[in-house]
Amino acid sequence: MSPKKISQNSISGQQGINYIEKVVLSMGHLWNPSGGVEAGIDGYIEFRNSATNEVTNLIVQVQSKTWKNKFTAETDDKFEWTCDAADIDYWMQGNAPVILVVIRLESEEAYWVSIKDRFTDQKARQKRKIYFDKNKDKFDISSALAIEALAIDPKIGIYFSPAKKSELLYSNLLRVDHIGPSIFAAATRFSSVRAINDQLIKCNVRKRQDWLLEDNTIFSFFDPSSNGYENVCDLTTMEEFDVAEWSTTDSPEKYRQFIQLLNSALRERVDDEVGFLFRKGIFYFRPTPDLAPREFKYKATQNITSREVFKGYSRIESSQKTTLSTKTKVITLAKETNSSSTTTTSKSESEYYRHSAFIGQFQRYDGEWYLEIEPTYRFTKNGYLPLPNAYEKLRKIKEIEKNLAVFRQVVMWARYLQQQGSLLNPEYSYLKFGDLMRYESEFGIDDGYWRSTADEDEDESKSSSDAKLIDENQLKLDF
Repeated sequence: MSPKKISQNSISGQQGINYIEKVVLSMGHLWNPSGGVEAGIDGYIEFRNSATNEVTNLIVQVQSKTWKNKFTAETDDKFEWTCDAADIDYWMQGNAPVILVVIRLESEEAYWVSIKDRFTDQKARQKRKIYFDKNKDKFDISSALAIEALAIDPKIGIYFSPAKKSELLYSNLLRVDHIGPSIFAAATRFSSVRAINDQLIKCNVRKRQDWLLEDNTIFSFFDPSSNGYENVCDLTTMEEFDVAEWSTTDSPEKYRQFIQLLNSALRERVDDEVGFLFRKGIFYFRPTPDLAPREFKYKATQNITSREVFKGYSRIESSQKTTLSTKTKVITLAKETNSSSTTTTSKSESEYYRHSAFIGQFQRYDGEWYLEIEPTYRFTKNGYLPLPNAYEKLRKIKEIEKNLAVFRQVVMWARYLQQQGSLLNPEYSYLKFGDLMRYESEFGIDDGYWRSTADEDEDESKSSSDAKLIDENQLKLDF
């Protein structure tokens, strides 16, 4: 049987705590060691009024570190100390003040710092370093007043932070998975988009959206020589570039052109069912031929759900927030089912129509491309012409919808843009999308602790902000 042992480190640690107790008692205050199991606080100082001998119940928590050798980067006036990241997180959680006392036992030197003053800045927390001034940071009787000044107001009490909780946060950035793979450039004798389109119509060539005209040069992701565009291009001038040359460029001019090409490719990808308002930069679901409501079925974060993306409202029904419809056209993701269905309801005359829409902005972050999705609506009086009071209706619906409702639309648009092709409807190959960008947060808040019923009632009357990040736990409520 091996004998029981106690390491020298344990002995040194206790010697450091004993040294702190000696100094605290010489200050005229009380030392209360944690004793036994502790996670990062060796004890706390309780302050005593030396004039009246009254104890104040004002406290400062203390963590001690003992050292034998020369400190890191030590000079006659200063040295460095690197803290463990887990220790810093633990010290910073509560609202009680915490001091770190570093002790060199052989020379009986001790120095202290206020942890929460040193790590208020996030950059400082990341570096984890504390810079000690040997003259100003001595831990002895002369430091009593400075340490006591850290003590919390007794009216506040000690705050014990809740257990750590991680959260998965979703953004409104949709990752671009595939572009290109090439960009073609060819000279043209035409100087306007309208002139090019007119020529294509004469040649019985389908007009495409995924190209850019600049300085009598057509830029495109597709090969002009195999798409009928030889009728408007001089193929002898055609050049082919690797798409990476444009997607990673540092040239502001080429960066601008590349974003314009991405925008044109996006318009081409969704052109069958989604229109685009150039003046407002809005993508919107087009009306159905018979103005019947259009429903889009898709898989949300967990379950299959649906959303009416185009529908009409009658004068009476709009005031009651009910929909007018003759038939409902259902759009379904190709990978789930290729069938469509219709449902019949009562027929009436619409006062206006509402189209689900979004504003899209291509962004490059850390060398990767994303589509930023900002959900909105378009309002029309007959499915085509803009509604005169559209701004007022948009303002009202924005007041009603909160963050979660907006994010549901982000998810819906993401699923729509992620659709894959089928035999009857091949997928657009020059621009493909992946998942929404997600973040794993080490910190989270249990909404049940702070969100009261009164808060929810108040939120109903406030305008919702754009959905930038949302907690996955909120999504589980409705998805």
